[in-house]
Amino acid sequence: MFATGGVMAACAGSACMTATCGCCGAVGGAIAKISARALYVALFVLTTALAVVMRDYAKPMLAKLPWVVHAAGGAAGFEPADEWFGAQAVYRVSLGAFVFFAAMSLLLADVRDRADPRDAMIQHGNWTLKVVAWVTCLLFCLFFLGAHSGVITAYVWFARVASGLFLCAQSVILLDFAFLWNASWLRRSEHAAERGDEKAATGWILGLVLGTLVLFGGAVALFAFLYQWYVQGDAAKCATNAWLISVVVVLVVVCAAASAHPAAAERGASVLPAAVVAAYCAYLTHAALASEPGMVHGAENECVPKRASAGGAGRREPAELAGAALTLLSVAYSALRCG
Repeated sequence: MFATGGVMAACAGSACMTATCGCCGAVGGAIAKISARALYVALFVLTTALAVVMRDYAKPMLAKLPWVVHAAGGAAGFEPADEWFGAQAVYRVSLGAFVFFAAMSLLLADVRDRADPRDAMIQHGNWTLKVVAWVTCLLFCLFFLGAHSGVITAYVWFARVASGLFLCAQSVILLDFAFLWNASWLRRSEHAAERGDEKAATGWILGLVLGTLVLFGGAVALFAFLYQWYVQGDAAKCATNAWLISVVVVLVVVCAAASAHPAAAERGASVLPAAVVAAYCAYLTHAALASEPGMVHGAENECVPKRASAGGAGRREPAELAGAALTLLSVAYSALRCG
């Protein structure tokens, strides 16, 4: 009787698993028919969320894996710090996602339209298999990849270079968004004027002006706070911070002046993209200065507020959340804009 009950339970569990996989596959297939890009963005968002969670809670799991701990000197009785485990978790989750998306890119190389069989089979189809492959890549890199192999170290250096390139790509994405925003509202203003609705036409133009002023005002305010926060105490000791902020401010002013020049306006240029660039440059400058350590050679860094510095109590919340949100929005926007 117990054997029969065990068989029935196994069959029921198998049936439930099959139904669940079939349901997930059907839902994924239905969504993919609308936009496969949305599902890829969802995987990217889930990967980012997992990296954030594992950064803070990975130590109890990774500390039990000798091939991970030994690489940090754990075999000799040295226990790595919590930050080391958090960094390892983020690197490994990022590497797993990179392997998955790079493999998808290679498999879909030279696919130009939906007539290609790979579009239906790989790009828009087999989502159950793709999710399994994504999970497999994450789990393998997170728990089974030995730190002594050098793969993690090589990927860390690759990620540092690629992150700089991504900042350039992010600037292009923001410029594309700014130009699209400007052209869309101008077109709506022109259409309203053609209909004789002067109030609506003026409203769209005022919206562009207000958006530009808000972005420039936010950039100016942030630059002022950067001088207050990171150029303090002995001015000579904070000369590097002052130089960095001043150079960025000068470049922003030059960019804004060039955008407002009549010659640029004749070619369809607008001040709104310059305002977006100004706000983005102010954010990047703050992120760069906030990454400075709070302690230098055992002494407190006078040029960095303690809570805003790397290692400070308040460093994670505003800067890291803003960076993660901007990255996710950039990836989602570029994915939805590409075809």
